[in-house]
Amino acid sequence: ASTAEFKVHNNAALLQGDFATGNTNSGVIQLHRDSNSLFRLDYTMWSSPVVGQNLYDFSTGTLTTRFYFYNSGTGHYVAIDPEDNDFDPATGYLIRMPNGSDVPGYIAGDAPMVFNGVFTGKPNNGDIPVVLSTIGDRYTAIGNPYPSPISLEGFFSGGQNLLDDASPIYLWRKTNESANPSYATLTTTAYAENEAPGGGDEMAEFYTEGNEANWMLAPGQGFIVKTAANATQGTFMFKNLMRRPAAAGGTPFFRDMQTPASRFWLDITNDADARSQAAVVYKEGATTGIDYSMDGRHYPSNGLALYSLAEDTNLTIQTRPAFDADDVVPMGYIAMTDGQYSISLRRFDGLFSGAQKIYLKDNLTGSTHNLKDSDYAFSSVAGTFDSRFEVIYTAPPVLNTKTMADIASSVIVYKNNGIIKVSSPNATISNVKVFDIRGRNLFEQNEINANATSLNGFTAEQQVLIITITTDKGEVSKKIVY
Repeated sequence: ASTAEFKVHNNAALLQGDFATGNTNSGVIQLHRDSNSLFRLDYTMWSSPVVGQNLYDFSTGTLTTRFYFYNSGTGHYVAIDPEDNDFDPATGYLIRMPNGSDVPGYIAGDAPMVFNGVFTGKPNNGDIPVVLSTIGDRYTAIGNPYPSPISLEGFFSGGQNLLDDASPIYLWRKTNESANPSYATLTTTAYAENEAPGGGDEMAEFYTEGNEANWMLAPGQGFIVKTAANATQGTFMFKNLMRRPAAAGGTPFFRDMQTPASRFWLDITNDADARSQAAVVYKEGATTGIDYSMDGRHYPSNGLALYSLAEDTNLTIQTRPAFDADDVVPMGYIAMTDGQYSISLRRFDGLFSGAQKIYLKDNLTGSTHNLKDSDYAFSSVAGTFDSRFEVIYTAPPVLNTKTMADIASSVIVYKNNGIIKVSSPNATISNVKVFDIRGRNLFEQNEINANATSLNGFTAEQQVLIITITTDKGEVSKKIVY
């Protein structure tokens, strides 16, 4: 009948043939999609699953000055007139929550609410192209264009040789004016959250437990990706083959993971409650280099950041080969201000659920801390530090206090004719590292295998240096004024 309505409710989906390439639909649907529980000044990145959806009609309660598109050339969000513009296909738009509500405390910013977005129009179907940026930093805001979930693995498969090897999916998760990072990070092996108030710990929504072949992105979900520097063309093609049915009850049925993985998540926090998270994953088939769809590049921001490093790339999610207890994971962080910081173990799974320890090694102080026992507190000046910390899995040898004290007292660090010299008569030196007081690794000498060494080739401005000496009997740190 002409008055019939076809409604697709939240957590439901409209799924059509796998091999359709064109959109032969002629009817109109209403697809309902709930936001997360958000505050008045919070934003969601939306993408329309229907043709011709007007931006303002989608969220009439939002101020007309609070609709944005992402300018890939400048890397900034730019206001767009919502009344004169429709959603472009497969494009992400940042839209603020409605300005008013009957929910007590919402207008004052004290209470969140769930926004029910309704997309009305002909449902998208078949091949849907979207142009990815090949200029600037090569980030583009795109989104799921279908009235059904899409497979995460299918999406990355379609982006092979087009997306940056370390590009994850970036999901907007930020309260307006928050000091926390703007984006959560999603790959085929893990989800790293950020905890901006009103949009933080939402791991379950992206189905990051169980069989990774079931991980999917919901209808209406907008996100950001990074194009490869050497991409020969910039058009990504969404296809019906990527589409999946809605999970029963909003939660998918999972088998065990096809390839077992062991993961842990580390948080860095400061006294102002800013927070950043990094994940490390061990999985057969991965490498210690950059693995497409499994590694997630840290999204540049002006806030506190924690990341691991591989091939000089800062990674929010790093996937490494099958676990080896001798593995060492370099960790870096960005501190925006001088102050007190803490690194903690947020959660873990796989073999880390057993007796396997996770140690944080501080190369500045020479200390090693078991993160399963407690958080690691430290002080830092503002700056970027890519060599202060490492994650290791085997505790260094424990020596009795007298033996360690004797070794430490016998190690001498001095300067002679502008050259730093190290002498260790009671222990064989294997490695010497030089740090400044900001924790930056300025120099390293390896494979010494002697009781003394000269740091030939090292020069620096006059300053206080910390010399870390690794011997066959333990590790010693000494200060010297250069």
